[in-house]
Amino acid sequence: MQLDDMLTAWATHGEKIDRLLDVNEHLLRDVTTRKVRSALLPHLAWRTFEVAVGIAVSILSGTVLSQHLDNVLYVAVAGSVFLFAVFLTITTAMLIVRAMQLDHGGRVADVQHQVAKLKLAEFHAFKWALLGGVVLWLPALLVLAEALLGSESTTHRGQTHAIDSQLLAQVPLPWLLANIAFGLLVLAIGQLWAKRHVETKLRSPWGQRLLDHVSGRQLRTISRHIDELSAFSDEASAS
Repeated sequence: MQLDDMLTAWATHGEKIDRLLDVNEHLLRDVTTRKVRSALLPHLAWRTFEVAVGIAVSILSGTVLSQHLDNVLYVAVAGSVFLFAVFLTITTAMLIVRAMQLDHGGRVADVQHQVAKLKLAEFHAFKWALLGGVVLWLPALLVLAEALLGSESTTHRGQTHAIDSQLLAQVPLPWLLANIAFGLLVLAIGQLWAKRHVETKLRSPWGQRLLDHVSGRQLRTISRHIDELSAFSDEASAS
């Protein structure tokens, strides 16, 4: 076989390998897309449940607030619980929108970037839910209990009297303020810690592990599938 024939055969063989790699990458991309969509379903279902809970809490706390608009304590405490519930509900709804906008068929690097941003957004939501919960756990518990208990009725000498279950008003104000002050201190420390160790681009390996853990198993699974596709694409390009 002459040199020209060998070069032609080698070029033809290389083209066949390139086509085979393209087909394999296309098939792997299709499989990865199906896996990503499958992993997103439970993630979206859980976030939808959280939105429903947030709406319920917003309605209950808003009801208590509307019934005591003439009481400064209720306006301050129940109003804070109401605003916090609305904030978390909107934040969670935005997470659902961002997850649904994930471009499964886009460039691998772009999908990786989108997943990384979604993980960070999930951490932000978790951070504010945790730290805000430390601040408002007692007020939220009292407000929700009062909303669920509503009013009680007692009968005395044949007459029925309505008694409001004003649980918040029965709590010693110094103790309530002390709990809120402690929660605010924890919130400030937690916010500074998160900014320094997790939310920075130069986060440590354990900070990255924490981010992955907080974002949830479904997003970790999606990230793993995308990384596998990226590794295959890199190997195909190198060959």
